[in-house]
Amino acid sequence: MKKLFIILIFFNNTSYSQSDNCEDSVISVYNNLISNIANNFPAPPEIRIVKTKNNPAYISKGIIYLDLRLVELFCEQENFESKIAYVLSHELAHHYLNHSWTSNTGLAYSNSIGEFIEDNSNQYSEKQRKLDESQADMFGGFFSQISGYQALSFGEETLKSIYEEYKVPEEMFGYPSFRERVDILESNISKSNNLAKIFEFGNLSLAIGKLGMARNCFKEILNNNFTSREIYNNLGLSYLLNAIENSDLSVSKYSYPIFIEQNSRAEVQSTRSGSFSNDPITDLKEAIKYFDNAIRLDGDFEPAKVNLLVSSLILNKLNNNLGKEYLNDLEKYSSIDNVKLNDLKVIYHLLMGKAKKASKLALKGSQISLFNIDLDSKSYKKLVDVKIPKYDNDMANFSNLMFIGLDKPYSSISSVNGKIQIEEKNEKEFSIYEFNKEKYIIEFFDKNYLKTLNDLNIRFDNVSQISNFIYKRNKKNKIVYKYNQSELVSVIRYD
Repeated sequence: MKKLFIILIFFNNTSYSQSDNCEDSVISVYNNLISNIANNFPAPPEIRIVKTKNNPAYISKGIIYLDLRLVELFCEQENFESKIAYVLSHELAHHYLNHSWTSNTGLAYSNSIGEFIEDNSNQYSEKQRKLDESQADMFGGFFSQISGYQALSFGEETLKSIYEEYKVPEEMFGYPSFRERVDILESNISKSNNLAKIFEFGNLSLAIGKLGMARNCFKEILNNNFTSREIYNNLGLSYLLNAIENSDLSVSKYSYPIFIEQNSRAEVQSTRSGSFSNDPITDLKEAIKYFDNAIRLDGDFEPAKVNLLVSSLILNKLNNNLGKEYLNDLEKYSSIDNVKLNDLKVIYHLLMGKAKKASKLALKGSQISLFNIDLDSKSYKKLVDVKIPKYDNDMANFSNLMFIGLDKPYSSISSVNGKIQIEEKNEKEFSIYEFNKEKYIIEFFDKNYLKTLNDLNIRFDNVSQISNFIYKRNKKNKIVYKYNQSELVSVIRYD
């Protein structure tokens, strides 16, 4: 977990009040945003809640200063966290995007929307500042969205409150006007929301093994200059999963403790794409590169470390140099959860042909280990013996889905370059996704249907444990079972 250096300053010794609660909420929002941005270069700034005369928020020398009056102002309003997230994410964006003008005077946000103080550097034009503001809204809006806040949606309200409270002139020479700021906000809302949806769809694509779709989604986000440990980690997984699928059966038949950081999920299935190599060794080296990038952004990011160890395990096996050195390397990762390390040890011994040793260790592992040692068990029905029931409830138009596409209303998401187009339709008991007019994914939440499937004794092809969820996959029937611990929470079907 990333270490954050937070300084919270209280200005009175009165009993714990609503204002105190709001100050705690500010720190919680800040930590959540930092966790999702997950970049260590540059290092995350500190945050201090202080009393100022006329500066609602600004960043100087690696510290974000937030005026106590601003906190108290929003504390009395609805959607407090989203409004604070707008202010903080905007400042964080300037910090991570290295917008130099915001540090020249040490009064970044006050120059932007607070008391005007002349910037004597003359290094940045009004046009450049508008571009920076637009980038900051996009960056901040995206990370606010995946952190659970609607920062841009409440951005105009936030700006209006600040301008009124701090008596900021709506026109300031050299800076975007209030109206221009609102226009920037409005133009970025759909872009930011689209990127967040593309990220979520990329995770869903990993879960069902549509690796080409997943790769394109994460590449699109990186192409928009949004880098985070999760994005690099999940992009690396698309290559790792493809490498596993293209390996021979002695490697590809096993489940691996593969972790997508979630906001996320994962799987292994044959999905060919011109973006991938058919050589698993090449793909593994590419995966390792992205996992290294994720770890560089956050040295404590466990999912990328585990994925890196999985990649190393398979690469050594394919290069015929898997030996005890690998087990010795595992001992260096004392910070990784013992259950995950045991999952890796179980697969190591299975790959080395030591099934008995693997069986003993499996008791200390997760369901992934139990699945791996039970691959040849006769306690499950074979796939050919299980008929998956169809789902027809409230889906009269679904039979035509493959021919005419989704019936409206649905929401449309597209990338800036138009290479990714997603249509999404959400109903109470299911959601349908259409990708680039040709791929269809349906996720079911109907409890009666889930119970019917749960009662079937199905032989699964693969198991992955991601965050708090376990995914079991039946490739023959193109269906993925999503469990929260032992409870089946949804079923995903795909063409």
